[in-house]
Amino acid sequence: MRLKNIQLRNFRNYEETDLPLNSGLSVMYGNNAQGKSNFLEAIYMLSILKSNRAERDRDLLLMGPKGQPVFTRVVGEGIKSNGAGSQVRIDMALTPSQNGDIFRKQVREDGIPKSAADVIGAIPVVLFSVDDLEIIQGSPSSRRRNLDILLSQINASYIRNLRGYQRIVNQRNHLLRRIRDHSGTIDELHFWDKEMVEKGASIINSRSRAIDFLNSIATDKYSEVANENESMTMTYLPSFPFQNGDIEKLKEKFIKMLEDLRTKELTVGQSIIGPHRDDIKFDINGIDAGRFGSRGQIRCVALSLRFAEAHLMSVSLNEPPIILLDDILSELDDVRRNDVLLSVSKYDQVILTTAVPITEYLKGYVSDVYNIKNGRIITQSAI
Repeated sequence: MRLKNIQLRNFRNYEETDLPLNSGLSVMYGNNAQGKSNFLEAIYMLSILKSNRAERDRDLLLMGPKGQPVFTRVVGEGIKSNGAGSQVRIDMALTPSQNGDIFRKQVREDGIPKSAADVIGAIPVVLFSVDDLEIIQGSPSSRRRNLDILLSQINASYIRNLRGYQRIVNQRNHLLRRIRDHSGTIDELHFWDKEMVEKGASIINSRSRAIDFLNSIATDKYSEVANENESMTMTYLPSFPFQNGDIEKLKEKFIKMLEDLRTKELTVGQSIIGPHRDDIKFDINGIDAGRFGSRGQIRCVALSLRFAEAHLMSVSLNEPPIILLDDILSELDDVRRNDVLLSVSKYDQVILTTAVPITEYLKGYVSDVYNIKNGRIITQSAI
């Protein structure tokens, strides 16, 4: 997969940009705060339909005069290896009113309005960022979210199951509190238990299989990237033990655990097991990397994870994803930098940002070079 063209209108600090893109490695360079990460963020949105940095979509809009309506548009045309194309368009608008600003967002694929669940992954991407360290070091929710984003690009039914599960958990939590306060019944809870198990077991099964695959790839990649006599493993930590590979037995175990924990859940008014409580552990030589790993080790784990994700997407979609590298080379030594560049060169399209001028280590890899200044992209000659 490659992005043939991208159009931005009032996105972050880009007033109006229409840029054709080629295969190979494209380098976007420029000083800090000029729009390099914003550009990759726009490409990321074409796949995930959400920003990797902003909590609210409205924060992406380039604001005009106060009281005036504002609109933002991101359009990308993806081309697969077989020549088939897919255009994704995201329109966002903020309209002032007496009761407060009204925000609207619409997603189209090939000109047809669609739900986000139907479009996620139409232009698949893997983003490498310095923020990836937070996946390893951060909270379980950050690791779950990262895995959910990956699986949503691969399987459209996964995101539907996930959203359905989240609604069920909210309804079930509300009912648990009602029962605790003597305004609900256990019979009602049995219905939500079954719904929760049906959707939740599918999510757990998908996650477990994905982690097994990612672990097999990331383990080897870590040995290459770290260049040390160390071993790395990824382990799925579900909120309850189950027999991997048998979804019916998983459902039986899930429902039994809900029954066993009934009193505790009613006491706290929360669903205390299920995929919303899962975690993923990264170990180096059997020691938790997130808690005890050095910054260099954690960086290598994060790189290995991203390469494993790209491999899983390639295998699952029979199509390589677009690789985005957001200023990650500056923290690497020459050996690791060259290893990363050699690894990403196998993909159809790679877009890399850097704050430093183009240096010797990029020669032989680069197809196109662009200079970004204050939201404007200037095409330059390749090295």
